[in-house]
Amino acid sequence: MTTIDESWRDGFLYFVEFQVIQQGVCKTFKRSLIIYEELDQKDMKKLLLTKFPKVDCIKNI
Repeated sequence: MTTIDESWRDGFLYFVEFQVIQQGVCKTFKRSLIIYEELDQKDMKKLLLTKFPKVDCIKNI
């Protein structure tokens, strides 16, 4: 029989707010992201800019 620990994967929940400029219009997005490692604010910004290349400005983490 499998225990819950064998089926469980811990993650960290981050609430992020960022801006994207699309076709000359600035749009603000608020998202919840689950990352499976703990990141400091600097590394989280780097991740957002790498994975979401159209991000213009990160307002809040």
